[in-house]
Amino acid sequence: MLTHLRIKNPLIGISRDQLITDVQNFAAQNEIGELTPYLIKGALVAQSPHHIDEIRELDDADRTALHGEVNNRWKHPRILYITIILNYIAAAVQGWDQTGRRRKTPTISSILNQN
Repeated sequence: MLTHLRIKNPLIGISRDQLITDVQNFAAQNEIGELTPYLIKGALVAQSPHHIDEIRELDDADRTALHGEVNNRWKHPRILYITIILNYIAAAVQGWDQTGRRRKTPTISSILNQN
């Protein structure tokens, strides 16, 4: 695996106290103070997603839900996946159609520099 190309977590290196202070300031600035406890939990999980059992702000229900997300990634309804696949195909067809309309579809002769 190309580990040197992985995106690094921007929250690593920020102290726990500083992270919580930043979240509280964000909530206050955006007038969403009632969501502060949830935002703090989310920030702490985002900072160290592999150590959710060690985050004391999480209760058992939170841990169970997070473990369920990791262990059951494909639990969503089948129709959701069908919708995503159909949207992907529709976007590809639309791009193909737009390219054809602009007459920028390369032909074999233009690729081989033959007129």
